[in-house]
Amino acid sequence: MKQSPLLQFGIIFLFVFICFFVHENKTQAQIPANITDAIILKAIPANPSPGQQVRMEVESFTTNLQQASISWSINGQVEQQEIGTQIFTFIAPGAGTQAVVEVSVTLQNGTVFTNQRTVAPSNVDVIIEGITYTPPLYNGRPLFTHESTVNIAAIPTLIENGRRLPSSEVFYGWEINGTYYRDISGVGRDNIIYRGSVVSRPVTIEVTASNITGTLNARKIVTMQPEEVAVLMYENNPLQGLLFGKSLLGEFNLEREELTVTAIPYFFDVTTKDNVLLEYIWGENGTTINNPTLSSSITFRNTSMQKNGVSEIAVITEHLDHLLQNTSRGFTLNVIGNNQLSNQNNDDVTVF
Repeated sequence: MKQSPLLQFGIIFLFVFICFFVHENKTQAQIPANITDAIILKAIPANPSPGQQVRMEVESFTTNLQQASISWSINGQVEQQEIGTQIFTFIAPGAGTQAVVEVSVTLQNGTVFTNQRTVAPSNVDVIIEGITYTPPLYNGRPLFTHESTVNIAAIPTLIENGRRLPSSEVFYGWEINGTYYRDISGVGRDNIIYRGSVVSRPVTIEVTASNITGTLNARKIVTMQPEEVAVLMYENNPLQGLLFGKSLLGEFNLEREELTVTAIPYFFDVTTKDNVLLEYIWGENGTTINNPTLSSSITFRNTSMQKNGVSEIAVITEHLDHLLQNTSRGFTLNVIGNNQLSNQNNDDVTVF
């Protein structure tokens, strides 16, 4: 019996459908069960700082994970394994190290899905150093003072593909008091120079260090508080030079014919102690010593040990261009001569 064209078409369509169905089932059966597309692994924050708490979350848009056995491991060591626990927290390792976090999800039918994420904390340190005067061999860092300049340097630790990125491969973004400055930001621009204003107030500096692609980021916020300038007085010994080991504070007994005192400024906006912008005003017992040759040093002489008494020695140090850079220091000088009487002078009487 001859079949109609419609029946022949139906038979052919059914045959093609059956072949396609068998092929699809065979193809799906060949897909490995441990694919990562079935589960999504997230880290919050994506770029943590060293020691920061990291929250890992696993989710799926195709599979119900509430009844699944979920195992969390760090660098191959299982840290947590529970039913339906889709959140895992841990502390990020130190800068320059990494933690490989892996999640393994086992469904009730035995199907296993895995995914992993490498957490490599990024960090940026900030070093603040005032561009101010300190004496030679000063054991410390110059301070940022009122109306002075300061150098701010960023030292990032960004690890990419197991390699710490050099400064030339890092983009630096700088903000000062909440304002982003494009002209001082850029690749390799790891330090800036800032000058304080006459209105003394704290300064907030924010720097962001990123790799070129922006996948690694580290941020640091620091607040600078301008410090006060200082001046200390030291004995300038003719044989030993400046005796920096002990400043002249409290009382000093002069039992010889001569004493030279040198005032050393600290953290002024100058490069030398005898800079023309620094003024030293010396005084004895409240009276200004009017000597146009005086600068940072003054010499007291007790010729033939004839003088005897007590003097309050003081020095005022001022920066002529910076209103807020001024300070003073004083000490008591006991002048011991051949006359053994030791009485403190009146305010209007001086030993020298």
